[in-house]
Amino acid sequence: MIGFPTAAFDSGMLVGGHLVTVAAFLFFTITFVASKFSHPKPKAQAWIITTIASGIATLGSLPFLWGYLTAGGNVMGVPVLEVMAEGVNRIFQGYLIADLAAGALWYPELVDPFTGWGHHIAYFFVVEIIIRRHMAHLFCLCLTMELPTFLLGLGTLYPSLRSDVVFASTFLTTRIVLHLVLLKGFLTDPYHGSFIPAILLTCAFPLHAMWFTNCIKGMLRRRSKRGANPQVCVPNVTQLPTISCIKAPTAVQSAPNVPITQFAPAPRLAPIPAPLLARSLSMLARQRATRQRIRAEAKRALLQLQAKLHNLPVPNREVVFDYVGLGRGAGAPTYRQPEYSSVIARREQMAMRMRRMVDVGTGTGVAVSVY
Repeated sequence: MIGFPTAAFDSGMLVGGHLVTVAAFLFFTITFVASKFSHPKPKAQAWIITTIASGIATLGSLPFLWGYLTAGGNVMGVPVLEVMAEGVNRIFQGYLIADLAAGALWYPELVDPFTGWGHHIAYFFVVEIIIRRHMAHLFCLCLTMELPTFLLGLGTLYPSLRSDVVFASTFLTTRIVLHLVLLKGFLTDPYHGSFIPAILLTCAFPLHAMWFTNCIKGMLRRRSKRGANPQVCVPNVTQLPTISCIKAPTAVQSAPNVPITQFAPAPRLAPIPAPLLARSLSMLARQRATRQRIRAEAKRALLQLQAKLHNLPVPNREVVFDYVGLGRGAGAPTYRQPEYSSVIARREQMAMRMRRMVDVGTGTGVAVSVY
């Protein structure tokens, strides 16, 4: 049986441990920045650091879990491995800080005040107390409970690897059953008379129970949805099959080389949901009202244009004929407008003068009309 370490405080070891925390913080932050471009959705980004850290924590807990199992479930048989245990604890502290920093900068809406900020800050100081109490190896044993977190993170980042049954099974095995077994062991046989492990396990169990309850509810809800809306596999048919109406194909007189065939009946369409149907009918009614309003506006504009054309001042036909020289002549009755009378009078006077000049010049007395 490995006894309790006698060194109460090792300053050099703690200083080195803090450097491990800083190095772990930088590692998780750089890894997140390099990996977030391959996972553009914030929900997936929120699981990058958690998945890596839970995987490291699960691997780091294996030596301590093996010692616990080989000791017959006695917590006193867990190997101390102080350097390794403190290193794993410091890495876990670096993860807590890096996860909060990344959440505050890139996905603040996904960091829950209780399970995010409160959980991470409280665990940072809890781990520090455990290290100073030389119980880091016991915390490493409890890090076995990070296995379901690692599986859930993998399923979130890579949905093809997700399995609700595997996650629920590992969660029940580690965070419920193993948690209760360890709690019973620390209560019945306190580790060197200290009830700190039992107190911490008691405080953490309600949170684990709440998470497991939500997990079961989510699985049942998803299963009920799949039962209500079963997915039907529809084959990709590129050509509809034809079914002959009679056993032996016969020829039609109007088309001698075409057999009498009929296509398979078209598949029945699913009924349109009532809310979608109501929205469609409302949209059609609005479109019909818009078309009627446009038609009425166009008709009113056409009537106004016809009225304006009808009221245009059009000159008399006789006035137009006289203006272009196609009038009826001097003997015909005239329908002249007052504005054209002076022009016509001057033209008639000029024609009379030219007629007299021609008569005087020729002496024949024959009048030549130039009008």
